[in-house]
Amino acid sequence: MIDIVAEPGMGKSRLLHEFRQRVGKEQAFILTGSCSPDGRQTPFLPFIEVVRGSFQVRSGEAESEVVRKLEMGLTVLGLHSPENIGLLLSLLGLKPPEGALAGLDGVLIGLRTRALLQHLLEARCRLSAVVLLIEDLQWIDSVSQEVLGKIVDGEAKLRLLILHTRRPEYEPPWREKPVATTLRLELLPTGEIPPSGPSAARS
Repeated sequence: MIDIVAEPGMGKSRLLHEFRQRVGKEQAFILTGSCSPDGRQTPFLPFIEVVRGSFQVRSGEAESEVVRKLEMGLTVLGLHSPENIGLLLSLLGLKPPEGALAGLDGVLIGLRTRALLQHLLEARCRLSAVVLLIEDLQWIDSVSQEVLGKIVDGEAKLRLLILHTRRPEYEPPWREKPVATTLRLELLPTGEIPPSGPSAARS
C-alpha cells in the first residue's frame, strides 16, 4: 500500500493519472474509486465505482445488461450465486431478483456485502495482479474504511497494490502497518519549477 498525502493542489490526482498511463493492461487489472465530501453518508461509495469497473458496468445501462455482466463476471471469479447477484445489484442501487436476499435484513445485507467485496478482490487477484486506486480518502465513509482496513489486514497473500490519496488532516488507521508506505508530496524548490510565460515559450 502506498499512502500519498499532500495539501490540496499539490498534484495527487496527477500523480495517479501518470501512474495509470505507465501501467499497461497486460501488467495489472486497474480498479478505481473516489470519495467525496457529500458522500460520507453513502456506504461503500468508492467501492460502488470499484464494482462498476470490475464488471465493466456503465452508467445508464439496461438492468438486464447489468445482470448479464454480473453473472458472467461472478462465474469467471468462481463466486456466482443468487445471493451474490442480489448483493451486487443492491449495492448498485438496482432491485435484486425475487428471493435472492430472502431472510436477510439491512444489517445482514451490509455485513455480507462487506465480505463479498473482499472475496471479489481476492478472486480478481488470483487471475492477475491488481492495482486499486482510491482518491480523497479524507472523505471516506465509515463502511468503506472498514472494508479497506480488512483488505489491508487480510491474511491472504494477494498480488495487490493499493494506492490512495488523502489530505494531511486525515490519518488512516492502517498507515503504521508494515505493508503501508507513506509518500508525502512537498512543494518544489524554486529552482525545480519549470518556467512559464512568454520567455518560456521562446526557449
